Amino acid sequence: MSDSRRKVSMNNFDSEPLGLWSLASMNSLRLEAMELFDRSLAEHKSYPLEGFIERQLAQEQPPLDLLSQVAEDVHQRLMTLRQNHFEVRDDVLKTLRVDFKVDLSPLVPPNTLENYHLLSLEDALCYLHLQNSGLSDDDRLVLKKMLQTSLDRATQLYHDVMMAEHLYDYLSDWLMGLHVLSVRDSWASTDCDRGLVH
Repeated sequence: MSDSRRKVSMNNFDSEPLGLWSLASMNSLRLEAMELFDRSLAEHKSYPLEGFIERQLAQEQPPLDLLSQVAEDVHQRLMTLRQNHFEVRDDVLKTLRVDFKVDLSPLVPPNTLENYHLLSLEDALCYLHLQNSGLSDDDRLVLKKMLQTSLDRATQLYHDVMMAEHLYDYLSDWLMGLHVLSVRDSWASTDCDRGLVH
């Protein structure tokens, strides 16, 4: 399901006005959730944030408003990670064009952005040398270090994006399911009030 459809669905929950204590409590829990999100990224494991979500869901009345806010926070972080992933590739392409008069873009077209981190360093260096055979040994050394750093960063960001997408989908699926149950309960209650259910 697309991000936009999920976001629309999650915003359909009715929420009660929050008092000052409730607002402070929610903000504290949101901060805790994002700390656990960062831990999930750092450890490459989903259970830190998933455990937090499951504890909220285990309550007699799951705090849907809180979970919706956490989902929005995770979505914003996901968008930032995707942007950073794009910029890693874009920045190195610009530097290569301006400083070394070479173009690596044919090897890493925009439609294969998610695979940029899989680019072979040696293939890239050979390709750039063919474009500009006048590159000095120092130039090639600088290029190698620059590309290696860029690819390492892209690899880290790729894994972070994959983890963030998983956690966002996990939250969204729970919220969608709870929303469906809420709507069904509301319909059932309305039918009972009308004497349609015996």
